[in-house]
Amino acid sequence: MESEKGSGGIRLGNVGGDVTGVGVSGSGNIIAAKNSRVTVIQQVKDEEKLPTTIIVVNHADHNDTFEKLANALDVRMYEENRELIPFILPEGYNRWKERNKLFFYGVNGCGKSRSIFEIIKFRIDEFQRIYILNSKSTTKRDDVTISQLVQNVKDQDAIIWDNFPDPLYGRESALQALEKFGSTHVKNIFFALQLDLLESYMTLVLKIEYLSQIKIFYEKASIKNMIISYANNISRFRQAQWFVEKYADRISQILWKREPTPLAIRLYFEELVKSRDKNPFDLARDFELLNPTNYYKRQFEYLVRSREDEADFLCTVKLSYEFELDREQDVLEKLQKKIFNSNAPNNPLKDVNSWIYLLPGTKYLSMSDVARNAIEYNPDRLRKTMEYLSKHVFEIVSDNKNSVLAVGRFFGKNIQFTKFNESYPFISDETHHSLKYRIDFEHGLVEGIGKNFASMDNDIQAKILIR
Repeated sequence: MESEKGSGGIRLGNVGGDVTGVGVSGSGNIIAAKNSRVTVIQQVKDEEKLPTTIIVVNHADHNDTFEKLANALDVRMYEENRELIPFILPEGYNRWKERNKLFFYGVNGCGKSRSIFEIIKFRIDEFQRIYILNSKSTTKRDDVTISQLVQNVKDQDAIIWDNFPDPLYGRESALQALEKFGSTHVKNIFFALQLDLLESYMTLVLKIEYLSQIKIFYEKASIKNMIISYANNISRFRQAQWFVEKYADRISQILWKREPTPLAIRLYFEELVKSRDKNPFDLARDFELLNPTNYYKRQFEYLVRSREDEADFLCTVKLSYEFELDREQDVLEKLQKKIFNSNAPNNPLKDVNSWIYLLPGTKYLSMSDVARNAIEYNPDRLRKTMEYLSKHVFEIVSDNKNSVLAVGRFFGKNIQFTKFNESYPFISDETHHSLKYRIDFEHGLVEGIGKNFASMDNDIQAKILIR
């Protein structure tokens, strides 16, 4: 085993090796200790590279740039038939839209990504290039470190990091990233906090003085405008137009007290047009229904019980995000068949409309962060997924480096659901053979194991340590 001491602790040439009499430190190390022997489960790595989409602004055709930006942010811009979803200004928008360094936070579905999109759209003439970190783009991406990025960025460029600090692990890595941006000449920064880290990370972000912290929220008048605008401009909601026009004040008052976000308003209309037997005022009062997280969790539980093929399809879409795969419908259909042996819906944009949408100018199916986080893989689906991956992992990731790393992380996090054997205690013979040629898979594998190692059963931990 090779090892060397560095500023971040000890860097190991072979992850999983034993170290005796050496201090192991650093946020990147996940360790297990027995007596004087320390087994490193996750190694300290060099500065992590982030999947980054670089958009060169097309000043001759701004719409081309806007489509690429919406694609990279994976933001829902349209309903059916290319109907633009109205953008209602959050409170304070006109005060902070021209600031250069913004950090957005807020509850699920409040519109952080859409706000970033609209700011860039409003100020598009200022920019030459737009760098989107942690990009969900279905087009080409580059792997760059933050150090490399800040060396190349000019004053006329913008940096966007949606779902910060994903894919970095840990508060220390996130803080180091923020400090690097703050210590450079980078002029235009637009970050949005990952939705499930609101409480744990806000104290960290508030310490970063160079960023303006912006909470996305809406007053009652904005919710009223949103309701009226949705009813007037989205065709499938127009059947509720007469009701909205008559009772807009009363409905907006109820919704504003319950869940005042664009996503909650859209979900209200979804239920309003398909639940004609329900009282519209009672529907607005149903906080559990309109809270986006609860809404999608309840919908997914219903699909699992009564429309299992559609639940499998949504799991497949989520897997395609986790594995960073293309999301064309025919690709998803084949993947679902291979993993779950079930059939995808004939028309996902109709059958699971509240979950799925098309990215502008593409054939790629997309899903919001809130919806994806509501999908839970039960043990049976995880076992089926891991069984497929253990034999066919490199068929689906091909030569995509980001996919190889992402699949490795998923494999590591869920390794307890795979079959163990004598030759290679926690991966199949096929995967072990391929692993020798895919160092990125190994890196992802160790990160995934390290993340969940402490919560794994003792016998699983023991088998991993044997490896």
